[in-house]
Amino acid sequence: MKIRSIVLLLILLVFAGCTNPWMENLVNPLVKDKSKEKDEGIVINVNSYEEWKTAIWLIEDLYWAGNNGFTIILTSDITVTDADPGGSTFSNDAYDINVTVIGNKTITLSGTGSLLNIVGDQTVILQNIDLKGNTSTINDLPLVCVSSNSTFIMLGSASVSGNTTSTFPGSGVYVDGGTFIMNSGTVSGNTASGNGGGVYVTGDGSFTMNGGAVSGNTATSNGGGVYVDGGTFTMNSGTVSGNTASGNGGGVYVTGYGGSFFMDGGMVYGDESGSIPPDNSASSGTALYVNGSDATVIVGGSTYLAGPYDFTLP
Repeated sequence: MKIRSIVLLLILLVFAGCTNPWMENLVNPLVKDKSKEKDEGIVINVNSYEEWKTAIWLIEDLYWAGNNGFTIILTSDITVTDADPGGSTFSNDAYDINVTVIGNKTITLSGTGSLLNIVGDQTVILQNIDLKGNTSTINDLPLVCVSSNSTFIMLGSASVSGNTTSTFPGSGVYVDGGTFIMNSGTVSGNTASGNGGGVYVTGDGSFTMNGGAVSGNTATSNGGGVYVDGGTFTMNSGTVSGNTASGNGGGVYVTGYGGSFFMDGGMVYGDESGSIPPDNSASSGTALYVNGSDATVIVGGSTYLAGPYDFTLP
């Protein structure tokens, strides 16, 4: 670890008045050689919500000291009470930050807002972490917002679940100009009062699904599982199943405003009685609904796209 980073960290902690034992274990001294320092960067242990907020603050300040690679290890489940904006954003000003959050633990929202708000060329990797919404109230924002050329990656058993939005689309993950890569895990049990129960992609954003499942999500309008509006959804593997749209596109809805869906693998379930995983459901296009001549849909490779699906042209 760089000497100036250690000095800055000690100065920050002194001025912050931190005197608890967490200080001693905040930065994990795993960097014994240059190769490990390059791979892991600064490692921060987090055991509570207060430590989570402090870690986010430290990451921004240590970034300005010349660091950009961080790993947050959750050693306990935490509950977030004031998620958005500051409590969930690693920085509104710092760019090229790379943060990995790991630990086989759960981050639960007890108030409202986004648990992760990823902006400005930042990359956040969620590995074996469960993000859970507040099931006792209606939220105003998605659990994860990915924008401004930033990247969100799900690995292992990571999950995004249990959120309900009142007006904002994409209750689970909202992608606007950013990149969402789902290698495994689940986006499930989210409800949008509008479009995109699980995932909403817009503004040249992209969602690449290499594994995992988008399942059990609900949209009161269109796109129970995934709604693509001016962005791109590339499906290489995984399943989209058991999602519900009151309107159209139970599994996937693609608009005619530049939306694209490329399917080269995986399964999107339609209206098949007794199927396992369960079917998607909608008024039209239980598996896939495409609306408009400007939409692009290419299905090939080793795929399973069950009917019915609807392609509507103006």
